[in-house]
Amino acid sequence: EPVVLPAALGSGFQVIEEGLNGRTSVILSSHLDGIHVAPEGHAKLGRAVAATAREPLA
Repeated sequence: EPVVLPAALGSGFQVIEEGLNGRTSVILSSHLDGIHVAPEGHAKLGRAVAATAREPLA
């Protein structure tokens, strides 16, 4: 299960995924149309986490 942490830069969430190839970091930033995920390859993971991540960032 992904771990959601405050993003180091900007607003949004930083998703840390532990996988076979090591640790992957995905930054989720808030936008008017929902969530923008980078890199694109992790969009599915980003949407899944964004759907459950509701706590505001400090």
